[in-house]
Amino acid sequence: MSARSGIKTAMILAGAVTLLAQVAAAGGVFTLREEVEMDHSVVRLSDVVHEDIGDMKDVVLMETLPWGATKGLSRNFILNRTRSLDIELNGPVRVVLTRKMAERSAEIQKVLHARLAELFAGSKLGASVERLEIEFRNFPSRLMVPDGDYSLECRFPGNISGYRVISFTIRADDGYKRRFSTGCLFHVPVDCAVALRAIGRQEIVAREDIEWVEKDLASCYEMPVTRERDIYGMRVDRYVRCGDLIALSAMERVPDVAKGSAVLVEVSRGLMVVSANGISLEDGWMGDNILVRNKASGKIDKYRVIARGKVVPLTSSRKDS
Repeated sequence: MSARSGIKTAMILAGAVTLLAQVAAAGGVFTLREEVEMDHSVVRLSDVVHEDIGDMKDVVLMETLPWGATKGLSRNFILNRTRSLDIELNGPVRVVLTRKMAERSAEIQKVLHARLAELFAGSKLGASVERLEIEFRNFPSRLMVPDGDYSLECRFPGNISGYRVISFTIRADDGYKRRFSTGCLFHVPVDCAVALRAIGRQEIVAREDIEWVEKDLASCYEMPVTRERDIYGMRVDRYVRCGDLIALSAMERVPDVAKGSAVLVEVSRGLMVVSANGISLEDGWMGDNILVRNKASGKIDKYRVIARGKVVPLTSSRKDS
C-alpha cells in the first residue's frame, strides 16, 4: 500500500471516529476523562467529558474548585448531578481535577524583598534603606501559585536584629490564599550605642558613658539603641558590661517618682491644701497609681502621681498646675 493511500485511510478512520463520537453525544452517551487540569473554579459537565456537548444544556458539577488541591469526582456523583439530562457515561469511574499552578518562587522573593524594604523605610531605626540587603534563608523552594495577579501581605517584625522568621500571605482571585514563612537577616549598617564603662542596674546613662559604633544589624542579638533620644537621660533596667552593645529593651524612662524616694502628698480639704511627706514604695510615672507610706502616721495608701515627686489621694480632684 502506497503512502498516499495510507494517509487517506487514516483520514477516513479519524473521520469515522469523530462521526461516531458525535452520534454517541447526540444519543446522550459520553466518555469521561481521566484527568483534567482546570483554569477556572466552576466545574461543568463539558469540562470532564471528551465529546462536545453541543446544544445540550451544560450542567454545573461543582461551584468552587480550590486552588492547589486535587479533587476526584466519581461517575456516580456526576450522574447524580446530571439526572435531568438522562445521559450515559463511559470511561473511568473517577475523574481527577487539578487547578493550574505555576512555580513563582524567584518572583515572589523579589516582591517580598521590596515590601520589607518599604516597611523598613518607615521604621524608626534611622538607617538608610539604600544600604539594606535582606538575606532569605529556608525560603520555600517551589512556591506554586496561580498564574496572573496576586497580592502579598506581610507584617514587619518589631525586632529585626539577628535572625527573624517572617510570615507572608499570598492572595489571588478565585479564593486562592496561602500562608508561607521564611527566615530573614537584615544586613544594614547602623550606629549602635556601646557602653564605655560598666553601667549598673537603675543607673541613668550620660553622654560620657557610651560611644556610637557602626555595626551590621543582622549580627546584633537584640535590637540595639540607634537614636540619642532613646538613651540619654534614660536608665537601664539591667547590668551592662563595659564594651557591650546596649539593647533598646534595656532602656526605660526615669520615673517621676522613684521607689524609696521622698514625695510630697497633697490633700485638698475644701479651699485648703494640706501637704504631708511620704515615701514611695514603687516607681511611678505621671498618672500612675502607686503605694506611698505616710512618714508621720506610717499608713500606706494608694496615691496618683501628678508631677515629679508629687502625689495626691485617689479621691482627690486636685490637678497639677
